[in-house]
Amino acid sequence: ELQEGIEKSRQRIKEFLVGNGFSGEQISYSAPKIRDTQTENYGSTTKPQYRYIAESTVTTRTDEVDLVKKTMEKSGELVGKGVVLQTQSWDNPIEFLYTSLNDIKPEMIQEATKNARSAAERFAEDSDSKVGKIRNASQGYFSISDRDRNSPDVKLVRVVTNVDYFLVD
Repeated sequence: ELQEGIEKSRQRIKEFLVGNGFSGEQISYSAPKIRDTQTENYGSTTKPQYRYIAESTVTTRTDEVDLVKKTMEKSGELVGKGVVLQTQSWDNPIEFLYTSLNDIKPEMIQEATKNARSAAERFAEDSDSKVGKIRNASQGYFSISDRDRNSPDVKLVRVVTNVDYFLVD
């Protein structure tokens, strides 16, 4: 009965995802985790409604962010079909990955270097000096993070660069 329920839920999820534009190749499933509620019921006098609870993770991979967002908005339809959703579980969060860092790296480094020069000029002006040549420069790391926890599809990309200039009196 438990295995049958898992298979029915998987089939309903697959039909939903394919019906919303995903291909079957973009959908994968984890092995189910089975919990025996009677072994977790220490010291309790109430008997759980179900002895076994099964959880399985469904993963989709696509470059189509808008398709994912649109499908997420419709995910309540699955609940209406008897599928229990746990979309923000700590061990299986919804993730949007940024994969085009190499496309923007040169422009970001150029902008960071320009900003470093501007900051050095302000510092030099405040100390009655002029900015000379670069003494030392190093590119730090790039960081990619969600803009906020409610918009995991919007990313902030930062680069840290260190540029030391000679000051000329």
